[in-house]
Amino acid sequence: MGLPSKISSPAAPCSKIRSSTSPKRAPKSSRASLESPDRVTKLAQKPSKIKQRKANGRHLQLIEANGDIIDSVAVPSNFNTKLKDLLDNAIHFQEANNHTESAPTQQDTKIAYPEPHGIPRRNTAFCYRLALLQALAHAPPFCTALRASKKFCGTHLNCNRNCKPCLACTLNRVLRCYWHASSDLDDAVRSFHGACRDTTSPSAWPYRASEHADIQEFLLWLGEVVRAQHPLASTFAATLDVGSEGSWSCRHCGRVHRKAEASLGLSVGISVPRRGLDLLSYLREDMAEVVEVRCDAPRCRTNERRQRRVRFTKLPRVLFVHLKRFEYSPRRGPVKIGSQVKFPEILSLKEFVENGVDGTRYELMAYVAHQGNLEHGHYVAMVKGPRGISLVDDDRVQRKRDWYDFPAGFSPYLLVYVQK
Repeated sequence: MGLPSKISSPAAPCSKIRSSTSPKRAPKSSRASLESPDRVTKLAQKPSKIKQRKANGRHLQLIEANGDIIDSVAVPSNFNTKLKDLLDNAIHFQEANNHTESAPTQQDTKIAYPEPHGIPRRNTAFCYRLALLQALAHAPPFCTALRASKKFCGTHLNCNRNCKPCLACTLNRVLRCYWHASSDLDDAVRSFHGACRDTTSPSAWPYRASEHADIQEFLLWLGEVVRAQHPLASTFAATLDVGSEGSWSCRHCGRVHRKAEASLGLSVGISVPRRGLDLLSYLREDMAEVVEVRCDAPRCRTNERRQRRVRFTKLPRVLFVHLKRFEYSPRRGPVKIGSQVKFPEILSLKEFVENGVDGTRYELMAYVAHQGNLEHGHYVAMVKGPRGISLVDDDRVQRKRDWYDFPAGFSPYLLVYVQK
């Protein structure tokens, strides 16, 4: 189990189970002495043979698949400062008025349309995608991280006029259209579905368009692809990745074992010690689980059951909490845990962090709920916008009293928290 070790996706609740060098120094002649923004944009629009782009000190480098640096351009000395300022001042859920909507300096931090949008489901199997898009649209730091790639690095290398838009760019377009009352939202969502279909690297989505799938599995795949396509990978990682360290001591030789890990969000078991508890109780159980471990000390090599203590070493701006609602029973086979889990609107992780880790308070901004079983079902999203909490079921939007006012038969499955 291990929290927050790499999340192993449960069997898809709506479908059958499926398995899913240091670059060389650039030649002196290729390094630019200019600090022109135009050079940065032109560098970002090099041909599609370019494999990677990264910031190296004060230079933005274009790197081919074999590791050779194709070109390098100096970036402004205040590049990192401006990027940090953008990330620290994320998109805010504030209603735009005649003054702010027309002020250029405010357009990036105001939203033109303060209500959640319903999105028509053109494919009967795509409820898991639409529900996740709703949740992501209500996580401002996620929207900001995607916007940062456009604002500071020009157009993505794979999104020039000679090829189809990449998944990261189509997702960015969906989120921008969502909060600006754009008539292009439906077209943006269709482009997103097309990019999901056409993406093959670093991996292809294993389900056909006609197949239902698990939203947690889709989130992990989407995060993997967008991370690979994002020109500022470290920025994207800081937005989503949880860093942790697990430790245990061998009672035979006394050696203390430590292992650092990173994962997209947390995956929390909700059946031990018993069902019907609150989220923090289950998290405490997972952060001090008893596991079978092996001491790898040369003169020990013993197997034993020990308590593995986990502490967070880095917390993200957006925290995904996946509730493990599907488990295998020897007598009944795969079963769904439908019991209610009490989750707080304000989540504090202070008791689970190492000294010096800040940003431990989170606010619930959305969650996705599931109805059904392992073979089939339906997803809806509960979201918190500028005017309160709403239930979004594909293209239908309904105002709700509180987070627990969800339809009968549905169970919260994926929680989305934003750092306060």
